[in-house]
Amino acid sequence: MATIITVHGTFSKGPEEGSEWWQKGSVFERDVRDYVATEDGLLEFKPYTWDGENSQSSRQQAGQDLARLLLKDHNDGSGCALVGHSHGGSLIENAVAILTTVRGRQGAPISIITVGTPFPIGELNPSVYARLSAPMKVAYATLYTLVNVFVLITIASWFVDRTPLVDVGLLGFSLLFSWLSVLVFVLISRATRRTSWFYKKKERGAPDAVNILCLHHKHDEAITGLKSLSSARRKIFTDSFSANFTSSLLIIAVPAVILIGMLLTVVFFYAFAPALDRDIKLAILAGVAILSSMFVLLVSLSLPQIASRPLASLLNRLAWFQIVQRALGGDGKVDVLTGVEDRPFWSNASTTGLPDELEDELSRLADEAASKALPKLRRAISQLAFAVSNQGDADVIGRYLTWEELIHTVYFKAARFRKLVCYVIAHSPGFRPSEKLKADPDYEKLAEWLAEIQGQASRESDAQVGEQIR
Repeated sequence: MATIITVHGTFSKGPEEGSEWWQKGSVFERDVRDYVATEDGLLEFKPYTWDGENSQSSRQQAGQDLARLLLKDHNDGSGCALVGHSHGGSLIENAVAILTTVRGRQGAPISIITVGTPFPIGELNPSVYARLSAPMKVAYATLYTLVNVFVLITIASWFVDRTPLVDVGLLGFSLLFSWLSVLVFVLISRATRRTSWFYKKKERGAPDAVNILCLHHKHDEAITGLKSLSSARRKIFTDSFSANFTSSLLIIAVPAVILIGMLLTVVFFYAFAPALDRDIKLAILAGVAILSSMFVLLVSLSLPQIASRPLASLLNRLAWFQIVQRALGGDGKVDVLTGVEDRPFWSNASTTGLPDELEDELSRLADEAASKALPKLRRAISQLAFAVSNQGDADVIGRYLTWEELIHTVYFKAARFRKLVCYVIAHSPGFRPSEKLKADPDYEKLAEWLAEIQGQASRESDAQVGEQIR
């Protein structure tokens, strides 16, 4: 019995039965049963549900669960096709990456169709400390702090009375132990690198028993938006954003600086010049107070402008890093997400889009839905912009949008797009086109569209090989 597994995207979870494209009882299931046949006449339509969170760890966990399902129920050589929309496609990619290791790049043939999928790309988190587990962080921080405090106390005791707190041999051993802890840290860094999801996927390489076709509109909002976001670097903090605050803070700090300077001077008198005349001590203290005040005032005139620029640059990088991670769903400790592509790293199935005729049909459906939503949005501007609601932002906006206003969410609303997906499945291993599909007026058109899409992928693959040769 051949199986078609559907995987929904982010924020689209629900029961197995319903009206959404991936659910049993949907229009897409009806089309599949009308247009796709199998050798034994048995076809299973199986929705795969997951939590739908915009989270890389959720997608990885769901991919592992899907891989286990495929190994358990679909490892007998029968036809199996997986259709994933949006991040449902990247979830499928995660599952296939696991199957590559388990099967050793062998096994039953699997056909994959992704629709509007932004495939996340990432790299190892450059912060070694961030990649450690919580117990390892506590253990290392405690060890390293204790060793270095011990070393500092020993060195300070030498400068105070020229008598070290411990002998030189023990001091040398402490320093050696401190640097050995750094070496352990480096070794841990190399070990945690192998737990990187992207590192493991690159080691596994491309699966041999997988056919993949990545379908997407050239103006798909999810793919184009996330691609542009990863390279967007508009300034959130201006170069002089902290100048006024820093100046005010420095002025307020004048008494504190004067007090610290005088306290340090008193400590110096007590430790190194106890017999110094009282009047001289008072004169020195007054001089320290005056010099401290002048120093703070001079610094308050120049430091704010000097310090504000690098501080703004640092905060802009940190802010954009968090924005990109939030948008891409990056929530891992070992990996950080850096962007998206329109295909898995191991595939040459990238296309520049769908055939123009089909793209126009999808754009028209999204535009029609948007034109219906515009009057409702215009009337609700005040509520959306200013009203305080107990509902979440998505709930408030969801009362005025159907989400069919986006090309990204309208694919399966188009009858001929659904028919194209069925055509691709019907020509995959373990499936065949039904008589109804062969008799459909669009049958030849579907063949032309698929050839055009595959031709685009082939030309892009040849171009990439040419660039590598050059």
